[in-house]
Amino acid sequence: MDKLNEILKVLKVKVNTPFQCENNILFFKITSDGRFWSKGASGVWAESNIGWWGLVTENLMPRLPAVKPFKPGYGMKYKYINTDNCKISDTLFTGTLFDLQNRKLGNCFYLDQQIPEWQKKEFKQSLYEKSESDGII
Repeated sequence: MDKLNEILKVLKVKVNTPFQCENNILFFKITSDGRFWSKGASGVWAESNIGWWGLVTENLMPRLPAVKPFKPGYGMKYKYINTDNCKISDTLFTGTLFDLQNRKLGNCFYLDQQIPEWQKKEFKQSLYEKSESDGII
């Protein structure tokens, strides 16, 4: 029940009260037993699968602010977004090509910064888009 109340609070909705996501024609509601329902053009409520739940929470959850990268100097530790799997790794800036590329791309973050998931995904996507526009891939 605590988890349900937490979800309702984050989404800013009440139990059994219909709500909409931005840019979505469907209505949604969450029942007191934690089940998730949707209503489309037919006007009939139907229990939704987890995919709809993911759509709603992704659209309504507060988006954490972006973390600003910094430009580390020689001998400074920094963390970066691994573009293969969007995981966070850390390394020591020693002036290698890898370090210089990360610094130029804005992929250097202080060790104590928490990088939001959306920022990791957007960073990776921006690299692919840049590579395509530059004719690299």
